[in-house]
Amino acid sequence: MADVLHPLGRGPDGRLVHVQDAQRGRAANVVCLTCGQPFVAAHGQERVWYFRHLGSGAGCSGSLMSDAHSFAQQILLDAREVSLPGGQVVAYAAPVLEARFAGFVVDVLVQTGAEAADLAVEVRYRHQVDDAKRRLIHDTGLAAIEVDISRVPPAVVYDPARFTRYVLHGAPRNWLRVSLAVASVIAWATEHYPMRGWPEAPVPDFAALELGAVEVADVMAGLPYRAAHLALMDQPWWRDHVPAAVAKATWERLEYLPDSKNETGFSG
Repeated sequence: MADVLHPLGRGPDGRLVHVQDAQRGRAANVVCLTCGQPFVAAHGQERVWYFRHLGSGAGCSGSLMSDAHSFAQQILLDAREVSLPGGQVVAYAAPVLEARFAGFVVDVLVQTGAEAADLAVEVRYRHQVDDAKRRLIHDTGLAAIEVDISRVPPAVVYDPARFTRYVLHGAPRNWLRVSLAVASVIAWATEHYPMRGWPEAPVPDFAALELGAVEVADVMAGLPYRAAHLALMDQPWWRDHVPAAVAKATWERLEYLPDSKNETGFSG
């Protein structure tokens, strides 16, 4: 496989170095962000400037987009303002790289406004943030946005000024909230878990929500009251309303609790 034309390397101090700011050849003194092998800076006249491995680069899994993701993180660490979905520009301070919370990590965490409210910034370069992580973010009460660089033209990544503007203001972005489809399943299930009887209630139309069996099952199995859930699955009400594929996938994702029925008070 041909070596990737890398726009970024890592300098001796750990900071990212763009090829536009590096000395030519081995004098660049940087290594690959992914494998740590030495880079050589190629400053030609007919192609974009780029870094390549000093050796063959065999076995390195690095890519242009993984470089772009790391570059976007560095840009957010160095900048002090970012555009929110809708175009509002907010100033921020105290950026933290890969801030950890219970059960999840965000790309960059910043503080905005006079009250120093936390804002998480996720950078999408392959897959969007999934609903499981959205739920965790939602449960913490953390404001979060996703900046989508997955379709950035390669030429922009090789131009540090253009890419900086793209990350901070130009790239598509959205608020990270639980999708309406999954939210409706959560609301439906949560409403009925604590109840000892099963009154008539609207049931989500799983097909209309365009949720697959496994996705619905992950939502259901991830809710609290696992014991109650096991008992719920014994109810005719559950069997009558939930598609068989969803019920099967949910069961496969639940841990068996031997005394679940005694704990919940449900009857079969």
